[in-house]
Amino acid sequence: NMAPEDDWYFGAELREEGAAIHEKGELLFQDQRTIEAEEAVKVRRIEHDFEEFERENSGEIDKNRNEFEAKMAQEADKVNLEIEMRTRELQRNKEEKRTEFEEEESRAREEEGA
Repeated sequence: NMAPEDDWYFGAELREEGAAIHEKGELLFQDQRTIEAEEAVKVRRIEHDFEEFERENSGEIDKNRNEFEAKMAQEADKVNLEIEMRTRELQRNKEEKRTEFEEEESRAREEEGA
């Protein structure tokens, strides 16, 4: 700021022009702060919306994952049961064949020995 006493050296016009520029700078600074505040509010709103969106979708994704994992576990149990049943069936067939073979072998020995 120039004092009016210095007008004799710089001139009143230069002092008034400087004051006008200073006032315009203050207005621009206030505008900048207002815009920054508005933008900060928008950013916070977007962040809040994103967090809410993420929370909602995270819950849905977790629910779907849990349902999928439960279904896969159920399918694995079903397959394991089928494998166990088939294994038992094959074991029974093996035992039956062994018994038949032993009976055939005994008959063949008896016939050879007779």
